[in-house]
Amino acid sequence: MSETVQRHLKALELDKILHLLAEETACDAAAELAVNLRPATSLSQVKRLLTETDEAHTMMARFGAPSFGGLKDVSNSLRRAEAGGTLNMGELLRISMVLRTLRGIVDWRSKSEGVKSILDDRFDAIMPNKYLEERINHAILSEEEMADSASPQLATIRRKIRSASSRAREQLEKWCVLLRRRSTYRTRSSRCVTAALLCPSKQNAEVTCRDWCTTPLLPVRRCSSNRWRL
Repeated sequence: MSETVQRHLKALELDKILHLLAEETACDAAAELAVNLRPATSLSQVKRLLTETDEAHTMMARFGAPSFGGLKDVSNSLRRAEAGGTLNMGELLRISMVLRTLRGIVDWRSKSEGVKSILDDRFDAIMPNKYLEERINHAILSEEEMADSASPQLATIRRKIRSASSRAREQLEKWCVLLRRRSTYRTRSSRCVTAALLCPSKQNAEVTCRDWCTTPLLPVRRCSSNRWRL
């Protein structure tokens, strides 16, 4: 592009217009494309672009605008996967979001499939993959958590872990209950013995033990003059 054209574009503040356009895009990649737009110089290309814009506006007026939410630039992840690399769960979830968005755009176009458009070649280039989308969502719950249904082996391992954890918890609860019972029994027995030793008669010792201890009444016998014990 010549310097003369560059000066004209600067005088028209095209850069500001393109930045306003970029703010209306749905993803960073589209925003970058918008900022880098340059006027077409071929008359036939100009007519085609104007026709595409006009038909897109007409279709949105008739059928509503399609949703582009969820679009992400996953080109790097796809290149790495194509080369045999391994993708992490976050990358797979972003790919699933893109697939869902593309499927929504194709579904939107199907509502007006009887209407021919110069944009059909662009819609035909979109290849949704519902099977892959659902497989990813079925296997991954979040960027940090894989679902049990991701594989039979993972489901088996996690089931064994949960079973072992449950048995350990039950065993620990049994020991805690047993320790509490022993502690309670020793405390009550100690109170009962102390009370019995301080009672002047066997009858008072039995009454005191019955009041202090909920365990079965232990036999009371004389331990010294005017003193009774268990």
